[in-house]
Amino acid sequence: MKKTIFFLLFVLASAKLFSQVGGLSASKLFTLCTQPVPVSTIEFEPNFGFSYANWQWDRHGNAKPIFQTADSTNIASGLAFRMTYGVVKNLEIGVSFPADFSETLWGAKYRFLNAEKISFAALAGANVPLGNRTYNQKHKQHNELVSFVAGAVFSFQANEKMSIDADVQYQFPSQNLQDELKNSIFVNADVGYFVKEGIQAVLGFNYFSSQYADNQLNSDLLFVNPGITIETAKNFILVMSLPVNVFGKNIEKSIGFSLALTIVID
Repeated sequence: MKKTIFFLLFVLASAKLFSQVGGLSASKLFTLCTQPVPVSTIEFEPNFGFSYANWQWDRHGNAKPIFQTADSTNIASGLAFRMTYGVVKNLEIGVSFPADFSETLWGAKYRFLNAEKISFAALAGANVPLGNRTYNQKHKQHNELVSFVAGAVFSFQANEKMSIDADVQYQFPSQNLQDELKNSIFVNADVGYFVKEGIQAVLGFNYFSSQYADNQLNSDLLFVNPGITIETAKNFILVMSLPVNVFGKNIEKSIGFSLALTIVID
């Protein structure tokens, strides 16, 4: 099966978050899969994300209104792109970037075990800020630094219709800044079931935790992500989902919509 991945802009928009490894493929929604893009094949994917929020969680996990009045809503949206290339049989590389090209997210995925129903892959990447900002050369913020990510991916094919993907990622900045973000951990899992040929219903579970020098700034987020993938055309895949934040600390409580179109170039 061809693959797609969301670049979830409504999550990445938070200043407290790193973005995860970019440019890599998946078989469902936000979770990576072990299967690489076929050799000499390119996947090109524009994707759109939208979210809105009226509530936020404080550092104790208590939900509170963002605004003092009920007539205001925080809305975020954005457009991004992904390009992934199959280098050799078990290796793919790729890059993701937002429409304003303010950063690039580079990634590589290598499948090192492929059994009948179970497979594993290793991944690594670097996220590089490019500009569209003003900053002090001597006093940079963590989101102005190159960051690195490493992780592992697991896929399980239960039967012809049902499969599970899961990944764990660890991300850290290229420099340790006083009173700034130290690292982030991401855990993702997607369960997919083909309701008919070419149409897959998916339920995703996604969690992240970011650690700061000042632990009162630590952030957590758990969201569920129901969605669907439609692969009824030869070289196109449409993916839609409705991510909903269900628990967090020091972050907004939002609901969103994501739409991605994967174009496969043989």
